[in-house]
Amino acid sequence: MRDRLPETIDTAPLKTSGREYRGSLSVLGMARLAEILRDTDVPDLQISLYAGRDAGGVTCLQGQIEGSLHLTCQRCLERMAFPVKIDVRLALVHSAAEAERLAEAYEPLLVENERLVLRDVIEDELLLVVPSFPQHDATEHCSLPTYREADISVVEEEKPNPFAALASLKRN
Repeated sequence: MRDRLPETIDTAPLKTSGREYRGSLSVLGMARLAEILRDTDVPDLQISLYAGRDAGGVTCLQGQIEGSLHLTCQRCLERMAFPVKIDVRLALVHSAAEAERLAEAYEPLLVENERLVLRDVIEDELLLVVPSFPQHDATEHCSLPTYREADISVVEEEKPNPFAALASLKRN
C-alpha cells in the first residue's frame, strides 16, 4: 500500500501483481471539473484504490473517492456543498471488443498505452456524478434571489397606434 498517489500507473505489471494506493488529491489542475464548480476552495479528495487483477482475472481499478465539491445551486444561485462518495469499478481494456465481453459489474476504461493518468481518471469519475442542475436538498434553506424594484427599470415608449389612421377614415 502506498500513502501517496502517483501521477500515472503503469498498467503492464498489473496483469501479474496488484497494488493499493491511498492518498489525497486536490481538485486544482482538473480543468474540466473546475469549469462547473463554484470554486476550488475545498479540502483534498480522499482516494483509496486497488489496481490489479480481480478473482475473475479482469485487470481492474477499483476503490473509493470521497470528498466535497462546491457547486452553484440553480434555484438560489448560492454556493452549496456537494458531498462525493464514489465507488470506482473500472476494467482496464485495450479494445471495444474487449469492453463488450466485460461483466456488468465493471465499467470499461480504454487504456491506449500502458500508462494511466490517475488524475484524469478521477476527474472523469467526478464529472459523471456532478448533477446537471444542482440544487440544495429539501432540508437546507434555499430561496429565490430577491431583486429590488430600483434594480429593474423598464422604460415604456409611446408607440403610435397603427389603426389610428383607419379611425379617422371611418369618421369621414
